[in-house]
Amino acid sequence: MLIGGHRGCGVTDRPGITRSDIPAENTLESLLGALRADFIETDAVATVEGEIVLIHSSDTSMHVLPPEQAIPGKRFVSQLTLAEVQSLRTGPGGAGRIASLHELLQALTAEFPGSSVILDLELKGGPALARPVLETIRQERFPLERILFTSFSLETIQELSAQSPAARIGLLFASARECEAPFSCRNIEAALQRLPHLTALAPEIRDLTSETVALAARRGFSLFTWGDCEESPLRSPAFAAAAKQAVRLCDRYRVPRALITDFVADLRRFLTALPPSSPPAPASPCS
Repeated sequence: MLIGGHRGCGVTDRPGITRSDIPAENTLESLLGALRADFIETDAVATVEGEIVLIHSSDTSMHVLPPEQAIPGKRFVSQLTLAEVQSLRTGPGGAGRIASLHELLQALTAEFPGSSVILDLELKGGPALARPVLETIRQERFPLERILFTSFSLETIQELSAQSPAARIGLLFASARECEAPFSCRNIEAALQRLPHLTALAPEIRDLTSETVALAARRGFSLFTWGDCEESPLRSPAFAAAAKQAVRLCDRYRVPRALITDFVADLRRFLTALPPSSPPAPASPCS
C-alpha cells in the first residue's frame, strides 16, 4: 500500500489541535516533509489574481488564523491576492506560512531533483480552476505524470481532462456528506460516462465494499483512500480496523491502493505488522 502525507506531513491547522513538534499543514515545510511518504496530498485554491495556493479550505476562517490578521471584507482566498494570503499565519501558534503551488513545484525540482514522489493535488473550486493549475505546472515544467489530479467536483475534473487529456485524474467520494456522491457502483459507472479517462477513485476508507473494490479491479482503477487522516492506526482501534479491511479487500481483488494520513511512520509500522492476506478471489458483480 502506498502511503500519502495528508496536506503534506504537518499538524492540522484547526482549533483543538495542539501538536507543536511538526509544522502546520500545507506549509512548504510540511509538504517537503512528506517526501518520506510515497506521495504528497495537498489542496489547490485560486487567489483573486489566479495564483494557486495550497490550503484546505477557501474560507480562511476555517483555519487557525489569529483574528487580528483578518483583512476586512476578505474572508475567502478568492478575494485575496497572493501577497495577502501569504501575509496570514496558520497552524498552532501562528507559525506557518501558506505555500503556493509555484513554490512547491520549484522546491521539488530544485532541492529534490531525483525524487519520484507523486503529488496528489485536490482541486478546491469550479471548472475555472483547471486552467491556472495547469498553467502553473507548465510554467514550472513539472512532469505531468507525477501528478494525480482529484476533486469532489466531477465538472472540475472533466474540464481539466479536456484541457490536458494526458493528465491522470481521480474522483473523490464522501458518502457521509450530503453534498457529495456516495461511493457506490452506480455512481462509479455514472462518473465513467462523463470521465472516460478516469484512472483513480478516492473514497473514504470505511466506504469500501467487496462490490466497489471488485468494480475497481475490473475497470483497472487505483484506490486512493482517505478518512481519519488525523488519527494514528496505533492509537485508534476504529481506524486500524478500517485500514485492515481496506488492505484485505484490495489484496483480495488485486487493486493498487493508497492511504492518506498525518501519521506516515505509524501507518507504515502498522501495515508492516499485518499478517499476509488470503489468496485473491474472483471479483463479485455489483448488484
